[in-house]
Amino acid sequence: MARGNILIVDDDPLVRNSFAYLLEDEGYQTRQAGSTSEALRELADMECDVALLDLKMEGETDGLLLNKAIHGKFPTVQTILITAYTNYNSAVKALKDGASDYLSKAASTKDVLAAIETAMKKRKETLKNADKYSPAPLATLSLVCNHNFFREGLLHFTERHPDFVFASHYRHLSEIFLQSEKPDGDIFLIFADCALTVLHRFRTYYPESCIIFVNDNFTSEEKADLLLKGVRGFLSDKIDEDILTAALGKVAAGEIWAGRMEVSKALRNHPESMAQSLSEGATSNVLLSPRERDVLRFLAMNLSNKELSDRLNVSLQTVKTHLYNIYQKLDVHNRSQAIAAGYRHRLLP
Repeated sequence: MARGNILIVDDDPLVRNSFAYLLEDEGYQTRQAGSTSEALRELADMECDVALLDLKMEGETDGLLLNKAIHGKFPTVQTILITAYTNYNSAVKALKDGASDYLSKAASTKDVLAAIETAMKKRKETLKNADKYSPAPLATLSLVCNHNFFREGLLHFTERHPDFVFASHYRHLSEIFLQSEKPDGDIFLIFADCALTVLHRFRTYYPESCIIFVNDNFTSEEKADLLLKGVRGFLSDKIDEDILTAALGKVAAGEIWAGRMEVSKALRNHPESMAQSLSEGATSNVLLSPRERDVLRFLAMNLSNKELSDRLNVSLQTVKTHLYNIYQKLDVHNRSQAIAAGYRHRLLP
């Protein structure tokens, strides 16, 4: 039996394979991811015990953001940051955001294995206390903006508001389509100067994600038109923290954050299209992860917790954590209510 399951995240396959050979020789089972989005999907599919995260990946969100996203969405997973350039400030930040350790890529085999053993012990302790965890965050945020100051502001915002996790940052909307893997994001905050011409392509690429445009220059007619195209809200580029909190909460709940005039124009000019847009928002407001959707589907098949554990190849405690998160997100208290809500929100076929 494997000593544990380790996820290795690095954009360099040679580095990933090097760690995989080392850990598999020591009896660990390994999985690999070459990007932030791939790592989050791997974890949504099946949690691991420990994730080794490269601090800097070419063309990717840095490992500090990924570290924070993992601890927001998968609180039992332990993380270890590994980098070729040791930096004291980065180390402090990683540990503050929940990392178990911070190592140089030049660290000895002994140091790497010792760090993993320590992380495995922490994992066992956190699993014992899984019932004490806070509910999963309301939404994962992705930012499309070529201004670094807004990125820093959003980072500080998510530190103060754990209901939201900042997962990725792109300078232009078209940059997203250059990624080999689809980035993660329940809500995309997009500055309107970031290639509006690819909005339709983005909506096709991300049919279940919500868009909030950050720009004060749209006319009422333009906003009404964008609402019909699936945009969920509009914000000024001088965002008040309380307004941002309210807007994200409303959009995560499937509502629209826009003025009455814009909504009225959209309803008056195209009532059927607007009704469809609102309906689509309402069905995607329950932001279950792919693994939570699997659990909900198996609930509808009347499987026991033990059968769920066997089907998903996870521990009973992990099943209980998934059920807790599903109940919180659907605002229900038992299995039958969860199944009924699943059909109501069209999360079940």
